[in-house]
Amino acid sequence: MLGFVKAFSYQSTISQTLARGLHVDADQCRALCSHLYSLIRVNRQNRRSFINLLIRSFQQVKKAELSYLLFVADSLTSFPYAVLDEPLFVIHVVDKVASSRASTLLELFNEVLVYGRSSDAVKNIEDIETADELQSSLPNLSWEKFGACVVSSHQCRLLFELKSHLKETFGFTEGKCRKYSPSEPAKVNEKPLTKRSAHVFEPRRVIQAVEQQHSGRPLLNKIDLLDQYLEFRQLAMSVESAGDEECAGSDGEAAATNDHPSQQASGQSAAAGKKRRRSSVNGSRTPSSNSKRQKTGTGSERKKQKKRRKSAVMSSDDEELDPDFSSR
Repeated sequence: MLGFVKAFSYQSTISQTLARGLHVDADQCRALCSHLYSLIRVNRQNRRSFINLLIRSFQQVKKAELSYLLFVADSLTSFPYAVLDEPLFVIHVVDKVASSRASTLLELFNEVLVYGRSSDAVKNIEDIETADELQSSLPNLSWEKFGACVVSSHQCRLLFELKSHLKETFGFTEGKCRKYSPSEPAKVNEKPLTKRSAHVFEPRRVIQAVEQQHSGRPLLNKIDLLDQYLEFRQLAMSVESAGDEECAGSDGEAAATNDHPSQQASGQSAAAGKKRRRSSVNGSRTPSSNSKRQKTGTGSERKKQKKRRKSAVMSSDDEELDPDFSSR
């Protein structure tokens, strides 16, 4: 991580305008720290730790400069990714950080806007879609606080644009990004990766804000600040609604596919029930046949006993009829 920070410092020193973390050569775009990432990416755990550290920089609101975060985003969009797990893991971590930051920022915006709202305003602030109409309904707005919220929103906006760029570059859908889990076995997502497009990462609003900070120019006019707020609000809502639609679609497909296995399970249970009934019938027949065999066996023994008894009686009768029996 120290080497990455030093690379940013060096690039900031030699750059005459803006320190970018990527280099554009014809239609190819590569990160300036590509060699550093190539050494780390071989080990999955080290690679993920490095990506986590880079993206967690966006949570350090007061410490991290917007120019450094732009350098980080440039690198994350143009690292030499080779397997599916790499950009999907980046999107996974970006989603976590961006969602928490976006909800916090929207709450801050609402607090500032509520205090600046006119008492006789008819429309809700969330229903206003133009900067002119929004300005007319906010006569008591503190532009200093509102401008600070706009500056803070650039970090979260940069994360949203980073995610959108990776999805477009590699052809990922929102559903595929939501289904990804870092705890899955390595073989699941260690598949070769191909780029669908090779456009350059250009977050226009963020670049404009960084150039403005470096030049020391004052904040933009009121209409531009309101336009940036409306753009950020629309971007946050569109990302959230896209995720809800994808999740709803995947839930519907899962429910449809689950109907068929349940029918198969019921058919299998019915077949199993038939087998059990057959086995019970066969089992019930077996003891009866055995009892018959036992009965026949005992009957033959009885006949033999009767014959032995008859022979014994006949021999005793002969002894009684024998005249010399008494003399014996």
